[in-house]
Amino acid sequence: VSDASHELRTPLTALRGNAEILLRQLQAGQPNPTDLTEGLTDIRDEAERMGRLVENLLTLARADVGWRPDLTLLPLDQIIADVARLAAPLARNHHFEVQVPEDVTVVGNADQLKQLLIILLDNAFTYTPPGGNVTLSVSRLATEAEIRVQDSGPGMPPEQRERVFDRFYRGAAARDQRATGAGLGLAIARWITDCHHGSITAESEPGKGTTMIVRIPLG
Repeated sequence: VSDASHELRTPLTALRGNAEILLRQLQAGQPNPTDLTEGLTDIRDEAERMGRLVENLLTLARADVGWRPDLTLLPLDQIIADVARLAAPLARNHHFEVQVPEDVTVVGNADQLKQLLIILLDNAFTYTPPGGNVTLSVSRLATEAEIRVQDSGPGMPPEQRERVFDRFYRGAAARDQRATGAGLGLAIARWITDCHHGSITAESEPGKGTTMIVRIPLG
């Protein structure tokens, strides 16, 4: 609760500050069009940030009370195609490659798998410098499908790699880049993977990028 309150305090302060500035201008009868545009844009962006955080908190609350999604047989190539389309706006400053074989069927939940992959891709694009490479690939193992999200970002030392799936944990790269996430995405990704009776691991070295590896049972 303390961590969540801290994360919510910043967008709330920004919302209140922008609203007070715009309200004073309107009350004085001298609204500045530029200030109005910038203030309303900031209010929208901070509201969206709060919305994402609240949704993530609700997801983790559902996880804590034992809720689990329904699983069915799914064509993984279709899931990947949908995710690649949704991730296209995030990839506009990067080289984004998708490699997926056809006819890979898994036991899963479509919405949860899409959420999992968007989380991993969002992180990859966030921490990879413009012009860098992000790859989403799938391969078939004996009894599992292996999904890899590989980036050319700054990478992580071993001590961060061990904690990256903890709730509210943000490593040095996240702090240095002042990313707006609250450190909940990878905790949710691990929960989704657990719901699919799979595993998620991080391979990373400083200066050599990061690869997130998800394995889930084949159908």
